[in-house]
Amino acid sequence: MDADMYGSLDLTEDDGPALQHPELWDLDATADGTTIASVSSPVTGPGTVAASANGEIQWETDLSESVGQTVAITDEGDYVAVGAGRCSGDDIERYGSAGVKLYDSTGAEQWTHETDEDVISVNIGSERELVVAGTDDGKTIVLDLEGNVVWETDSYGGWVYLSSDGSTIVTSEGDGTLHAVDAETGNEQWTASVGFWGAEDVSVSDNGDRVLVADRGNGGIAVVDSGDLIWENSYDVGPAVGAISGDGSTWSISVQDNDNQSGEVEIYRDGS
Repeated sequence: MDADMYGSLDLTEDDGPALQHPELWDLDATADGTTIASVSSPVTGPGTVAASANGEIQWETDLSESVGQTVAITDEGDYVAVGAGRCSGDDIERYGSAGVKLYDSTGAEQWTHETDEDVISVNIGSERELVVAGTDDGKTIVLDLEGNVVWETDSYGGWVYLSSDGSTIVTSEGDGTLHAVDAETGNEQWTASVGFWGAEDVSVSDNGDRVLVADRGNGGIAVVDSGDLIWENSYDVGPAVGAISGDGSTWSISVQDNDNQSGEVEIYRDGS
């Protein structure tokens, strides 16, 4: 942040532990926030996956010939799932393998499921013991904790989201369509068209019924309930992002006005 634009901010060690993971690319935390899983994606060469507690690395494992694109840890911290991509060499040529990797609480690799393209999103739910992944070529893959494919599809995917109760997978497609499917069977629960691609700017309620999706660059925000559009707004400044509460009754919007060097947060509550 530019201190002249936003004002100064003093941080001390009391504000929280520092996470030491060079070339960090993505991270996720347990439900109580005590353990953080992170992955690195170096410009050249392979990356690593690590778990840290109180700012201290508990374990770190080499990703072999892969880089970390995305990571997820179970609420209890007993498993870490990694979405991996191929490495880049000194000559920019890519090598190695892409896929989904699962690690236990000691950092021991449990299995790898290789994919044709990089895995750009990954989720893990301990309640239903599922790992959900989306690939760069628009596939959704669901695996159990033994590494077996439960189901997969190339009809939708890429950026995929698993509700916290593990029941529902939501995907956001480039044509502006949201898909919600049963996580265990792949059966469609609902679809909705919001008119824009949310990509990674999607927030899902605990049971998957309500979804907030943002068109970050163009300032569009929509909230969908079981396939019905119940709220939308468009901001003529940007970027705009948002999040929905676990029960789906409240959502917040953060809007940045780059021209005027200002920003605001709006909070909405469902009045129904």
